[in-house]
Amino acid sequence: MVSTRASHRISPTPSSAGSLVCSLAGRYEGVANANMLRHVATMNEIAIRPGAEDYGVLQTVLDSCVRDQDLCLDVVDCLLHFRGTLGGAGVEELSLRLTVGRSVWDTAADGYSLVRRTDPTASEQLKTAVSPNDVASEELAHAWEKVFGRHPDSSDAWDHAIKAVEAVLIPIVCPKKDKATLGSVAGQLKSAPHSWKLALDNPDGIGGVQTLEAMLRLMWPNPDRHQDGTPRRKPTQHEAEAVIHTAVTIVQWARSGVLVKR
Repeated sequence: MVSTRASHRISPTPSSAGSLVCSLAGRYEGVANANMLRHVATMNEIAIRPGAEDYGVLQTVLDSCVRDQDLCLDVVDCLLHFRGTLGGAGVEELSLRLTVGRSVWDTAADGYSLVRRTDPTASEQLKTAVSPNDVASEELAHAWEKVFGRHPDSSDAWDHAIKAVEAVLIPIVCPKKDKATLGSVAGQLKSAPHSWKLALDNPDGIGGVQTLEAMLRLMWPNPDRHQDGTPRRKPTQHEAEAVIHTAVTIVQWARSGVLVKR
């Protein structure tokens, strides 16, 4: 364990990066252990002296972060992954430090990673969408991290966005279908649009359902997962961001009862 006695030996630094990690180290005091810190160091290619005691491991990580602010952010991201949310107060404190430091990074809605700052309205919409404790929230949080996180993966982000929408729409549209997918949902809405009602329907009664079906077609399938012989390609960052924002909207619609069977 990182001892309390050793912690005062961690020298303050004018570097905002060093200050950020020192703050996290203080919050982990009495909880962190050398194994976790060694994992963080290994994942970020920080060389630890063989046989180093707990404080030595922590000090090496901090020194590396002070020298490289980009590395520091990767370390903070890893610490959040390993230790979870730090509690609500801890996440708020970290987020405040990042804001005061005018960082383009902030804590994720679930507190388990760093994500790039986006439009405040979009961020608030995500927080609302992931507030329930369910599969859709978990998948949305993963999708957001994968598209706005420290190491973006547009294809993986797209996959998680699809899973989030499937989690809320399959139980509504095709609950009895084995191995249903988002394609199954879109197909059902297309084949029987008059069987469904969307709160945004236009006067003909089915325009809203057709619009939703078209939105699902834009998401399905991930171009990196084509199974019909169409050339596969990794989606662009811009495409992935658009899909995640679409997924957040659809999940909120489904939860609020916008789509119902007639």
